[in-house]
Amino acid sequence: MAKAKAKAKGAIPGGKFQRTRTLTLPTLRLVDEVAVNVTATGLMHTSTATQKPGKDGKVMEPATVLPVTDLETGEVTQIILGAVLKGILEETYPKDSYVGLSFEITKHAKATGKRYNTYSVFEIDAG
Repeated sequence: MAKAKAKAKGAIPGGKFQRTRTLTLPTLRLVDEVAVNVTATGLMHTSTATQKPGKDGKVMEPATVLPVTDLETGEVTQIILGAVLKGILEETYPKDSYVGLSFEITKHAKATGKRYNTYSVFEIDAG
C-alpha cells in the first residue's frame, strides 16, 4: 500500500527524484462489466489529441478525459469519459467536487438498439 501511495504522490518507483508535472498519461480502458476502482486526481478536460477523419470524412469531437489513480495498481492514468459517464459526474458533483474522491466504475454493454453505454458508479472510501 505504501508503494501505491508513493506512486500516486509522484515518487518515481526505484528512483530518488520527484515528479513535478504530468505531460502525458496512459489511458485506463474501461471494459464492459469489469469494475475499476479509481481516485479522480484532477479536473476532466477535453483532450488535445487530434482525430483522423472517419469513413464519412468527418472528424470526431475530441474526447473528454479524467486523470485518475488506479487504486489496484497505483498507476497514474486517465479514463475517457463517454457522454453518459461525464454527465453522471457533472450532475452529481457540481463545481468539480468529484476531484479527490474515489469511485468504483463499471461500464455496461450497450443495450439493444442503443448507441451508448450505461455505467454503475459508486463513491467509495479508499481510506
